[in-house]
Amino acid sequence: MMQELGEDKTNLILSDFRCPLAPDVEYFLLHKAVQFTKCSISSTFLVFTSFRRSNALIGYYTLANKVLMVQASSISKTLFHRLTKFGEYDATSKSIIIPSPLLGQLGKNFNHGYNSLINGDELLKIALDSVKRALSLLGGKTVYVECEHKRVLTNFYERNGFVKFWDRPLDPDETGLKGRSLYQMLKYFEKI
Repeated sequence: MMQELGEDKTNLILSDFRCPLAPDVEYFLLHKAVQFTKCSISSTFLVFTSFRRSNALIGYYTLANKVLMVQASSISKTLFHRLTKFGEYDATSKSIIIPSPLLGQLGKNFNHGYNSLINGDELLKIALDSVKRALSLLGGKTVYVECEHKRVLTNFYERNGFVKFWDRPLDPDETGLKGRSLYQMLKYFEKI
């Protein structure tokens, strides 16, 4: 979009996004997404739909390439065995270290009532389909998320096939989030 429309026009489109349920998701899109994309830290994908004869920004998601450490004791033996095919076992920490995409942001636009045009499961499916396309090119079978300790969030991700594997302390620059840590949750794709 930035190449087609330029950064100013892109920022104008993004400025219409509101997510009162997750102010950090809104803040990221409005203040960090463009810069992170320009620096190749992550890629942000905008989801539009046709609404009243125009295109409406109904949500977005951000993907980043990361490396995770999953302790053997934090997941089932079956899942841990599957992960060993894609990473390196560290005997000291009894963990597998694997490259995995991070679904770093996922949010619906509540401005103008656009949030009613897509549900969270649909938005997540769009994001996961992008992850699968990337994994089909690069290899691997996992994606992970980090979320606040809110039951509604953990239920949402568990319902969509994610399992908790770690409780990561917040970094000093992660402000605006409640609590001292984020759950890390992993999804293993049976088929890509």
